[in-house]
Amino acid sequence: MAAVYRRVLAVLGGLAAAAAFLRVAGVRRYVVEGRSMLQAFAPGDRVLVEDLTYRLRAPRVGDVVVVERDGRLDLKRVAAAPGASVTVRGEPDFLAHDEWFVLGDNLSESTDSRELGPVKRHDIVGRAWFRY
Repeated sequence: MAAVYRRVLAVLGGLAAAAAFLRVAGVRRYVVEGRSMLQAFAPGDRVLVEDLTYRLRAPRVGDVVVVERDGRLDLKRVAAAPGASVTVRGEPDFLAHDEWFVLGDNLSESTDSRELGPVKRHDIVGRAWFRY
């Protein structure tokens, strides 16, 4: 009987450690709305988003991130990082040291940096880490 209690305590300890890690990593749940990230992400997909990575390094081109603008959360892909030159409607521009250019994978149905401009680092909530 003591062995059963030890196993139960070990499992509970493991679950507590996993929960503590997820909290430290700043993991949040996100549900995909809209079709801007099709084919990679469909409406209704659930994604875990973590911010620990971006406490250690800056977002990189190709990362899928959650961006907050005007109280709305959107899933987008980083297309250009600070210092890069981007051209929108024939007008070239350079991204400042704290600006990222983000796009939806489904360009025909995405409202992104082409219309809204670059996002600041503080607007990037975290990196899409795991879809479930």
